[in-house]
Amino acid sequence: MKSLLTKIIIPVFGLGLMITACNDWTELEPKYAKDLTQTDKSEEYYEALRAYKQSDHAVAFGWYGNATGIGV
Repeated sequence: MKSLLTKIIIPVFGLGLMITACNDWTELEPKYAKDLTQTDKSEEYYEALRAYKQSDHAVAFGWYGNATGIGV
């Protein structure tokens, strides 16, 4: 019984799991596709943004010392 279990039943069960486990990952299209070429912002928003960028406002800058850019 032990050899039947290890040679037939467990591999068949594992194969069944492998076949059904990744069905969602193989889809090429996103489920909730959004058209990224269209904007939902109004022209007034962009006009206010341009005015803000041309105004005198505070600008912040961050820098990490001792950063080498090389991973662990």
